[in-house]
Amino acid sequence: MEHDLTIPTLTALYLDALATEGKSPRTISAYHESLSIYIATAKAEGLPLQADQLVPADVYRYIAAIRRRGVCDATQHRRHREMKSFFSWLKRMELVRENPFQKVPLIRLEQKIVQPFSPEQLAVMLAAYDETTLLGARNRAIVLLLLDAGLRASELTNLDVADVDLETGRARILHGKGKKQRVIAFGPTVAAAIGHYLQVRNEGNGPLFQTRQGQRMRPEGLIVLFQRLSKTTGIPHIHAHRFRHSFATMAIRSAAREIDVQHLLGHSTSAMVRRYTRTYDAEQAAEAHATFSPVATLHLPASDQRPHRLDCVPSSSESSGPPRAGRTPTMTITNRNLSPGTRLSATHKGQTYTAEVIGEDGALRFRLEDGREFTSLSSAGKAVMGGVSCNGWRFWSIAGDRKPTAKKNPSARKRRAAASTIQRMENQTGASGDAVRYYCSACQEPFESPVGVVPTACSKGHSDNA
Repeated sequence: MEHDLTIPTLTALYLDALATEGKSPRTISAYHESLSIYIATAKAEGLPLQADQLVPADVYRYIAAIRRRGVCDATQHRRHREMKSFFSWLKRMELVRENPFQKVPLIRLEQKIVQPFSPEQLAVMLAAYDETTLLGARNRAIVLLLLDAGLRASELTNLDVADVDLETGRARILHGKGKKQRVIAFGPTVAAAIGHYLQVRNEGNGPLFQTRQGQRMRPEGLIVLFQRLSKTTGIPHIHAHRFRHSFATMAIRSAAREIDVQHLLGHSTSAMVRRYTRTYDAEQAAEAHATFSPVATLHLPASDQRPHRLDCVPSSSESSGPPRAGRTPTMTITNRNLSPGTRLSATHKGQTYTAEVIGEDGALRFRLEDGREFTSLSSAGKAVMGGVSCNGWRFWSIAGDRKPTAKKNPSARKRRAAASTIQRMENQTGASGDAVRYYCSACQEPFESPVGVVPTACSKGHSDNA
């Protein structure tokens, strides 16, 4: 018995097979779209419509035709990939002998680093909603749940009130990707936001997130919601998947186990988790560079031994200006006596943040302006430990402090030296041999001081306290 091997006929058979195998309607629709595009392109370009007549050269002609329409690399990759899957099925069904799409390599896609939302951006987004209104309470709960649970857009819109337990902070995902069910967790703040929304809505049944007309929200509705939010706040690229990316990145940054993040996101393997955390890995690698910089090992002459921080430490708590691109975060301590009430200022990527010392009990406890607290590992009243990290923040010791505060950190002394206005040039002595050369980062000039005399200021009066 001979089969009709025209691609339009085989397309209908293939879509029926996908439905029989349990593929989702969205997946079936995607394959239908790609096959329809091939059929239309084949008619316009004179390509074969008989499946057993296609050869690799025809594949190149097809890809070239869709590229001429201005499609992006990702779309080209998808069209190629889905036609390749179609012909793999035909070969498996013994309807064709070869898969011509298998012999043509897929275009290599750019590996983009997606930036997660910053705490400042998230604060601006949440402040944009009036939670005393129905839509404001709903939208605020949506933002918080997406961020705290890392849900997909379809998973969020498919939630029912019955799927959510506000007391335990758990929700059942019954319609996950690939028909995989799982349990996700969320914190008390999110539970309170959802509870408030349901209270304002005055209805405790049905879809968890509803439209103004009382219908279940759809993923397309989330797209419109975030487009409006982006326009209101001025924050670009707000979409549901970026919240998912932010969840994964923040979780890894807070030392969450990769396997836990994988299960909460609903992935079968950890490969996708590594894709989400590519931004965090790149930042960590950049920070680690300070410990193995090749140029730092060259011991260049004095004219080249200028510190990479050239700030003259101001007396105010504010930075003297945004740092140049690529500079490491720096901390200016405005009071050398770190007693409770001392204000600290950190400049990172052009933004200045402040913290306040709130305790002195054998260690230093700090409170950031957003309310987060952390404890320094250095001795009380002395200095912030070099390299202490708080959610990606880095704090250095007091400028000019010569007492090591981090014995287990070999680069802590170098960090303290780089924060000083007056710095000694390593292995450099004066012309007479009885003096030591120093460098002032304020006037950017070297000067000499007698051996055994540690200068506190340069000849022009600049000092660490100036």
